[in-house]
Amino acid sequence: YILLPLRYKLWFKARITITELVIIMTYPSSADELIFDQTTMLVRNGAVKNDFGSVSIINLFSSIDNPLPKTDKTNTSFVMRECDNADVIIVAYGRSTSFEEEKKAFLNALTEHYNDKLHTIIGYQLMIKYLFHYNNSLQNR
Repeated sequence: YILLPLRYKLWFKARITITELVIIMTYPSSADELIFDQTTMLVRNGAVKNDFGSVSIINLFSSIDNPLPKTDKTNTSFVMRECDNADVIIVAYGRSTSFEEEKKAFLNALTEHYNDKLHTIIGYQLMIKYLFHYNNSLQNR
């Protein structure tokens, strides 16, 4: 029996502004607050460029490097708590077709509770376009 590392949240404070962004992806990488991978770097840079005060990267699955991850109650409650505090929630599962049933069930649960601040996208470029649009809509209020 091998215990694999878990990660529930990767958080960055970008600015003094109070707008909180939550990005939900499929599973965590080995990146952390000091060492970024390409995805976390692009997410963080996009959030900073679009004046989000902080960004939390959370995942459907919490296990790192597990080829057969499973959802767990601790991670699910952590995700819901983060979403409660977020101003904007973006579900960005990516283009992979793995774990489609789990992704759909989780998205349905999120939609039930957070429909007013929940958005879904595929791919980083769409996220940047969304963040730019969201930032402009805030400034035009």
